[in-house]
Amino acid sequence: MTGSLLKVRVVGLESAATGIVSLEFAAEDGSQLPAFEPGAHIDVHLPNGLIRQYSLYNNYQPGGNYRIAVLLDEQGRGGSRAVHELVAVNDVLT
Repeated sequence: MTGSLLKVRVVGLESAATGIVSLEFAAEDGSQLPAFEPGAHIDVHLPNGLIRQYSLYNNYQPGGNYRIAVLLDEQGRGGSRAVHELVAVNDVLT
């Protein structure tokens, strides 16, 4: 990962299992996202102002997207709830 901030668009959002959503991100400007290893972490700046780290679960392919899965944690501090309740397809996140 580079240390820089990237703007990404949510291009996919689906229920992966009970209480888990899967999100797919593409570069907002259509450029290629930086290479990564599965399990690498990215910081996601959420609509409610929180910044949370999530693991990438897909394999890197040039021109491919980033994918994360987020479990709703009812006892959490608001990050997973923001992902589940506030994030939608076509949203732009950092």
